[in-house]
Amino acid sequence: FVTHEMIKKEIDEGNDNLILLVPEQNTFETERAMLSKFGGGFMSMVEVLSFTRLCEKAGRLYGGIAGFNIDDSGRNIIMGKVLKKLSPHLTVFKKYISSTTFIRRMVGVIKELKTAGVSSDLLISVCEKDINKNLADKVSEIAMIYAAYNDELKGIYIDPLEELETFYQKAIDNRFFDGMTIYIDAFKGFTGLQLKILKLMITSAKKVVISFCSNRADFTDKSDVFSNVVMSAGTLKQYAEEHGITVAEPIMLNNSFYVSKELYSLEKVLAGENISEFCGNSQNIKISTFESPVKEIENVFKTIHRLVRTENYRFKDFVIIARDISKYERRIALASKKYNTPCFLDSRKIVGVSPIARFVLAMLKAAQNLNSESIFSFLKTDLFDISAENLNALEEYVYIWSINGEDWLNEWDMNPLGFTSVKDYEADSISKSLEHLNDIRKKVIIPILSLKKSFGGDAKDFSKAIYDTLMVLKIDKTVKSLCDELLSVNNSEDADFIMQSWDAVMQILDNMVRCFSGENISVEEYINMLELSFSGFTIGRIPRMLDEVSCGSADRIRPARPKVVFVIGMNMGEFPSIAEDN
Repeated sequence: FVTHEMIKKEIDEGNDNLILLVPEQNTFETERAMLSKFGGGFMSMVEVLSFTRLCEKAGRLYGGIAGFNIDDSGRNIIMGKVLKKLSPHLTVFKKYISSTTFIRRMVGVIKELKTAGVSSDLLISVCEKDINKNLADKVSEIAMIYAAYNDELKGIYIDPLEELETFYQKAIDNRFFDGMTIYIDAFKGFTGLQLKILKLMITSAKKVVISFCSNRADFTDKSDVFSNVVMSAGTLKQYAEEHGITVAEPIMLNNSFYVSKELYSLEKVLAGENISEFCGNSQNIKISTFESPVKEIENVFKTIHRLVRTENYRFKDFVIIARDISKYERRIALASKKYNTPCFLDSRKIVGVSPIARFVLAMLKAAQNLNSESIFSFLKTDLFDISAENLNALEEYVYIWSINGEDWLNEWDMNPLGFTSVKDYEADSISKSLEHLNDIRKKVIIPILSLKKSFGGDAKDFSKAIYDTLMVLKIDKTVKSLCDELLSVNNSEDADFIMQSWDAVMQILDNMVRCFSGENISVEEYINMLELSFSGFTIGRIPRMLDEVSCGSADRIRPARPKVVFVIGMNMGEFPSIAEDN
């Protein structure tokens, strides 16, 4: 509120070179709040940007954004390649290089290092200091992997994690912040690279105003919930003073905007302040205990249903927060249907569980050895053109006679009924059944053999063979029909996921070609990398309507002024969460 009023004053004074910098997830709400408060005219004089939008703006002005942005599936592929190449030079991590879990963890480490602005050279310099030998060996190998990973990326992808570093150089070279007035709001902390850019703003811009959520203005370092914020504020203040830049006296907003006295008291307690015990009648905070998560969710939706029906609340006024909402996902979905309550679950699904990804992987594995389990895996995705009756008949015959491998290539002539004597009057019926089963067998096996025959060469040939097989089987049309069928029964959530999964699989096939361009790769390695990419690619859900209950995990959800919040699963070790050992 105060930040918006200060911006309004700037505009009234004729300053139109304004930027309001907010976190990524706050851009839409901030724009909406400013539009609602000041009207459309103000939006033409102040830009609401996140760090990502800031980089995009500089890219449009100065270039350097053309290329393919890498995603987690591409990162996993590149990391798998790098670890294989470095295998002879590794000792500490050598035994883990084939582990998909280790590949994903190393990708996570690299992402964290890039976010913090730590280079491979900096890691190497740490190793040269007098530190524990085991730690030095680990850090040294991480630095080696990090450097090789960056070398592998060059010329193939643009890494969005390097956007801030690239922007920093562009901002210096082109004096990007000169003459600007910059307001920074709603951040809980800053990464190393973000702090680097903020320091450049301080030395280059006309004026920089930053709001921090803290209970003290002296920025003293002490361990409490504000320590991260205070540390960032203290770093920026010290930097400004070292460069001879005047730092204004902080404006402390000590007045509470809470209407509820009990919420005000709770905030003070959570902030670590010593206050007297609240003795009033608590109307706005309710603590409940339940025997099971099922009863907990049931009570939440009963309460929402009652408040909407009797007290004129809307569904969008409610937010449900858990430490990990995926643990409650199924129960929330069931309760949502039971009480006819629209819900948006802010979670991500792995592409690897989608029908199209399972179809591709199972068919590839089936093409290698005609394994019956793999064959039935892709037949049961609902994407192959086979009726449930024919699928059941085929599976029953395969089970009775233990059909596997080369058996799929030979004409089937065993009794579909199993080890029973054939009576004369049954011979004609059995013959027709065998003929029908062999027709189904051929329909199934022909595309598998065709894929196996064309599956050779390099990564480009492999990806093309998969794509051609999907087109021959008309899987793209089947996917569209399946989505239309789901939409006809108002299941837009699953329809969106399947449609996005198709796009994701196509993107991953492209990634395989880019990452292994001109390199020899075995069929087994291609399949392993493809499976790793499917498991590392996630798809977010899109809100279906404006008026719905929002549900999300505590570390992801950013509710916009909800009226009623349900915090579920508030148990020891969940709030606050216990840090896991890595």
